[in-house]
Amino acid sequence: MRTIAIINQKGGCGKTTTAINLSACLAEQGKRVLLIDLDPQSHCAAGLAVPEKQIDQDISDALLAPTDRRLDAKRLVWRIAHNLDLLPSRTRLAAVEAPGGPLASEPEPERRLTSVLERLGVADSHDICVLDCSPSIGLLTYNALAAATETLIPVETSYFSLLGAQKQRRTIRSVSRRLGMRHPTRMLATIHDPTRPLARALFDELARQFGPDLIPAPIRMDPRLPEAASFGRPITEYDDHSNGCADYRSLAVWLLEASSSNASGSDEDESRDEGPDVTVVQSDPPRIRTRPSNGTVSHAESIAATEDEVGSEFDADLIENGEITASVAAIAAQAATLSRAADVSRRAMGRRGTIENPRYRVRAVSGPLRLIEEIQDSAPMQAQRSSVERLFGARAAGQRIMFVQPIELGRRVHVAGTFNNWDPISHAMRHNDELGIHELALDVEPGIHEYRLVVDGRWIDDPHAAETHKNDFGGYNAIVRVTGPEKAR
Repeated sequence: MRTIAIINQKGGCGKTTTAINLSACLAEQGKRVLLIDLDPQSHCAAGLAVPEKQIDQDISDALLAPTDRRLDAKRLVWRIAHNLDLLPSRTRLAAVEAPGGPLASEPEPERRLTSVLERLGVADSHDICVLDCSPSIGLLTYNALAAATETLIPVETSYFSLLGAQKQRRTIRSVSRRLGMRHPTRMLATIHDPTRPLARALFDELARQFGPDLIPAPIRMDPRLPEAASFGRPITEYDDHSNGCADYRSLAVWLLEASSSNASGSDEDESRDEGPDVTVVQSDPPRIRTRPSNGTVSHAESIAATEDEVGSEFDADLIENGEITASVAAIAAQAATLSRAADVSRRAMGRRGTIENPRYRVRAVSGPLRLIEEIQDSAPMQAQRSSVERLFGARAAGQRIMFVQPIELGRRVHVAGTFNNWDPISHAMRHNDELGIHELALDVEPGIHEYRLVVDGRWIDDPHAAETHKNDFGGYNAIVRVTGPEKAR
C-alpha cells in the first residue's frame, strides 16, 4: 500500500490543508484513501467536521493497544465521504508522545504505527494512506517515516521557508536512514502567490535547488481553502471550481502518474543536501497544466529585505549632480544565472564566498548610465551586488530620471508613464550585462511623474519603487518627483 507522510517542522506551511484536500482529490480519482492524523492539534477532525466529543477511540488508542490484539476499525475509523476515511487524533496524543510517556516505553516505539496499519488490515481495505504529521520531529514523526513509502514536504514560497527547506529534507533523510528506510522525498510549494515577483523568484529557486524533487504543481494561495476547512469540508465539496481545488487535483494526478523513479528522493546523491550551490539535472515527470499568472504585482511586493541589506538613501549631492557611486564587478556567468532570491539565500546561508574584482563609479551622461572610472582595485562580490541593488527603481537627478532594474526581471523591459503618454514600447531599457541591470536615463520636465514597467509585454508594478499610489486598474503606479535643474556648483 502506498503511504504518504506529509512532514515539515515549520508550522503554517499547509500540511493539514494538503493532507485533507490531497486525500479528497485522491478519493475523487477512485482511490480508497485512509487519512491518519498524527498531530495532537486534531485539525484533520476539525477540518472534516468530526466532533472531538464524539470520537470513541483515536490514533493514540491504536498506538498503545497490545500488538497481539486486532484493532476494531469501526471504533477508530470515520467514513468522511465515498472512498475517504479518517483515523482522527485528540489532544491527548501529545501526552502519549512526550518523553517518558507511554509510547516511549513500548517495544520498538518508532514502529508502532506500522503495526497499527497491519492490524487494521489497511493494505486490504485501502489503496493509499496519508499521514498528517505534527510540526516537530519527535516519536510520532519517527513512526510516520517508518511506515511511509514516500514523504511530502510542503514549503511555503516565502524567504524563511526557503532557507529551512534544505535543512528539513536533510533532517528527514537522516531520520529515515536511522530507521533503515529509503524512499522518495518530494517538495511541494504551497501558499504560493504567482502574482508576486518574489514568490515567483522563490519558486524558481526551489526548482533550482531541488530539481526533480520539486513537484511541478504548486498550490496557489486561495482563501477558499481555509473557508472550506471552517465549514468542515474538503475543497472538492466546498468549491470545486476554485484555484485551490484545481491545484490539489493537479497534485493528485501528478502523484498518481509519477513513479518512484521520477523523484530522486533516495540518498544516492547526498551532495545535493549540502546547499544551493549544486545544479541538479531535472528529469521529465508527468506534465501538469498550470494557469498563467495575470502579471499583477502587489503593492506590498517592494521586497522588504532589500532595505535592510542595501541601506537607505544615496548621498544627496550625488543624486543632485546626476552621479551615483556604485560597487560593481564582473558578475559574470555564475551570478548572471542567479535569481535575486537565490543570491540572498546563498548569502544568508553562509554559502557565498567573496571574490576580488574592480570597483567603478557610474555617472549619468547624455545617454544611458555608463561605466567611466575605476576607483578601487578590489571589492567583495557581496558588497558589489548590494551596491548595484541600491540603483534599483527610479531616481531623479536634476531634470533626468534614472531607471535601473535587475537584469533577472525579464528579457525586454520598457518604461511607460505620464512622460510618454503611457506608450508601452517607446522607451526601452538597455541591457548592461557587466552591471547585471537594465538601465535608462530619461530627460523630463519638472513635476510629479508616474510610471509602470512593461516586462516582456506584460504590465507590472515596479517592485523597487520608493513611492506609489493605487491606479484605477487595481495596480500601483510608481511616483518620481523631479524638482528642477541641477544646482549650480
